Amino acid sequence: MNHQNENSPLIPTVTVKSKHSSVNNIDDNHSYSNSSISRFKIYKRRWYILSMYTVIALTCNLDWNTWGPISQACKILFGWGNWQVLFLTSWSAISIIVSAIPSTWVMNEKGLRKSVILCTFLLTAGKAFQVIPSSDPLTRTILLNIGQCISMLSTPVGLGAPPSISATWFPPKERTTATAISTLFAYLGVACAFVVGPYLVPITKRVHIGSVDVAFTNHTVYDIETMTTNLSEYMGIQLGISALLLVCVLVYFPDKPPLPPCATSSSRQHSYVTSVKKLVVNGPYLYLGLIFAMSYGVYAGWMAVLSLAVKPFGIDEYLSGWLGCAAVVAGILSGVCLARVVDYIKSHTKTVLILLFLGTTISQLLFTLTCSKIIPFSKPLLFSSIIFGGLFFNVTTPLMFEMAVETVYPIAEGLTAILLLCIGYSVYLIIIITFMFPVMNVKWINWATVILNGLCVPGLMVYKNKFRRLDLE
Repeated sequence: MNHQNENSPLIPTVTVKSKHSSVNNIDDNHSYSNSSISRFKIYKRRWYILSMYTVIALTCNLDWNTWGPISQACKILFGWGNWQVLFLTSWSAISIIVSAIPSTWVMNEKGLRKSVILCTFLLTAGKAFQVIPSSDPLTRTILLNIGQCISMLSTPVGLGAPPSISATWFPPKERTTATAISTLFAYLGVACAFVVGPYLVPITKRVHIGSVDVAFTNHTVYDIETMTTNLSEYMGIQLGISALLLVCVLVYFPDKPPLPPCATSSSRQHSYVTSVKKLVVNGPYLYLGLIFAMSYGVYAGWMAVLSLAVKPFGIDEYLSGWLGCAAVVAGILSGVCLARVVDYIKSHTKTVLILLFLGTTISQLLFTLTCSKIIPFSKPLLFSSIIFGGLFFNVTTPLMFEMAVETVYPIAEGLTAILLLCIGYSVYLIIIITFMFPVMNVKWINWATVILNGLCVPGLMVYKNKFRRLDLE
């Protein structure tokens, strides 16, 4: 077998007659040898680009979920209440809503490279604020919030670019898989925060009292100095990761391959402003946005308060964190496998989504019935309902992205996905705000997750699926 270098395609260069020359506005220097012939290539480096972006997205999720798993330690260090922890967490939703339009403009007008550089720069700058030391709890709290706000401004590109990456670098038979890999493996950031946070910032008790920086809470003596150092080191590790990613994308992260993988990877007809206008009046897209908000926004809000839901059963934050971690990992494993299948049966994407939402609804119903004491409590049942809920639900996000992109093509994939996220995070923000009030009971969010995910089933049944991009390919 002859060795193929990086400049050679992984498969032979494809030369095809274009049946859609009026739609395929492909760069003449790279894609056309004449007015009716197109050339396409698939490059090995696409996996490096996907891997690099996935690590960036993972870091965004790690930053977002930093504070929940170490909330008890922060309460001791800074005297926070539950609302301060939830407020720090809410910066992800606030920032994505505020920065969605400028982020998508940069992505559309300046390309993927500058967008990803800006994303990693914001991650790094935010963490730089959070490592600034201060002995005053109020000053440190302000610095942590400023840093969190800046870091989370990266989330539109950090979480919403998977469809753009897959459309730019991958052929049609790999797109859903690529979108699923970058979307789902990014959830490992959430899982890592559950495990790494409490390990690096444990609640440390002091045996001998001999220092002024000792806090007394319920007759327990805490080693404030050690806990402060541990938190600073945790922030420093995150700063180092973000800075390394910034260097990596500066060294190599191109806008696009020299030749596109297929005709639809390069075809665009609309300017940015025109694209936004078309999206906000596109009925089928807005309908998918409603379904996405009902599912993604509510489920993300439920996961954020999972520890409160299971607390009455004697399950502490550490164990609830592991349950959340297990749900994420289950979703990743099932999602990548299922996405690979969907790449070959794209016309049945809606059917797959209906089955996934049905599985999510059943899992959440069992969890809610247990929490409401309608059925007898059983740890295996409670744990399995959480894990299977994640196994079914997490797969829906990349499939919803791909379905929305197919619906509105040739509008840019990144813009389409980020505005969907914006709609979903608006619902998530409302849920987080409600739980900042101590009197709020967690039972309503359990039932809301069941009902709204259940409504997605008939909602998708009546939706007329479109494959504008697939039909051209």
